[in-house]
Amino acid sequence: MKQQDQRSITINFDGEQIKYTGDVELKKTAIGTFYVTMDGEVVWSQHVRNGVTEAVTFDLKGFPLDGVDEV
Repeated sequence: MKQQDQRSITINFDGEQIKYTGDVELKKTAIGTFYVTMDGEVVWSQHVRNGVTEAVTFDLKGFPLDGVDEV
């Protein structure tokens, strides 16, 4: 099994929890918001409402220490 197949991201936000496992990546935009891609497609993105970024926490498994790519 390849390393990326063992990756998982658990996202906690607004009282919800979502988990993605497999070919999943966490990325950060230039304005500081995050989004998650899976198999090359965006499956989750952090919301900004009235100029306030949604509070989120991430639990990353199987990622290198510098696991977030800034784009």
